[in-house]
Amino acid sequence: MIAAAVFATAIIIAKDFLHLLLTFSYGMLQLHDMLSIIGANILYIDEIGDGTE
Repeated sequence: MIAAAVFATAIIIAKDFLHLLLTFSYGMLQLHDMLSIIGANILYIDEIGDGTE
């Protein structure tokens, strides 16, 4: 009985941990994409120039 309770608890903890890990890695991917887009825009603006030089 105790073993079953410990096992169930372990599964719940593992599931939460996995969910946290997936959320974190998805967030990192989103952040990376956002930074890539911002970086590309900065390079693009830099190449066109803003007409001041």
